[in-house]
Amino acid sequence: MWSDLPSSAELTRLGARLESMLAPPNVDARPERIPLRGSARPEAVAELLRQEPGFSWLDGGTGNSNEGHRLATNPLVTLSARKGRANILASNGKRGRFAANAFDLLSAVFSRWGGAGGTLMGYLGYELGGEIERLPLAPADDLAVPDLHLGLYPEVLVWNSEGWALETTDAWRNNSPATPGPSLSLGMTHHGTRALAAEALLQKAEGIDRQLSASLPTQKNKATSHPDRRHFEHS
Repeated sequence: MWSDLPSSAELTRLGARLESMLAPPNVDARPERIPLRGSARPEAVAELLRQEPGFSWLDGGTGNSNEGHRLATNPLVTLSARKGRANILASNGKRGRFAANAFDLLSAVFSRWGGAGGTLMGYLGYELGGEIERLPLAPADDLAVPDLHLGLYPEVLVWNSEGWALETTDAWRNNSPATPGPSLSLGMTHHGTRALAAEALLQKAEGIDRQLSASLPTQKNKATSHPDRRHFEHS
């Protein structure tokens, strides 16, 4: 069973494995939130970005929700855990696999990479409850879905009732072989020019937004969702 915190030795072991994939953040780096001009809906931005590597979208719901939406691509590292084994994929293609409980791995991530302004996006699965308490017998694990799957993103587009913003950090720029050169997900090296690139992306998404709006069904012919296992596996 899972304890409250991993031991110091376990935290050190896992931290070393993490830092072999991505170096610690620059201690002087500070995260920044930059307001952006743009009126595209999150659905249109998602349509524009969904084929990008590591695309992740935290859907904040409909309307002007203060919780907002977060969209990101091209994570510095992608972490997953399943049945006591962790997998890490760095942006340079380097892979690591080692023994680790999911919550212990998460503790090591916060210990080594926390506080630098990066954003973790992904999911924690129901089966992780088995690390905390004894659960009823689970159904057959025929899909082999990870219990934990998270990406660490240096740049995130955020939408809420105040409009769009770019959350960004230079914490890992030019200090790690896992960082893909001088440019990150938006292809720019400076906060200001990255903001301009983000606004250009939002402007492009506005064209998609118009197409999506034109194709929406009328109330008379309203679309209905029928999710099933076949469509889930296909997606």
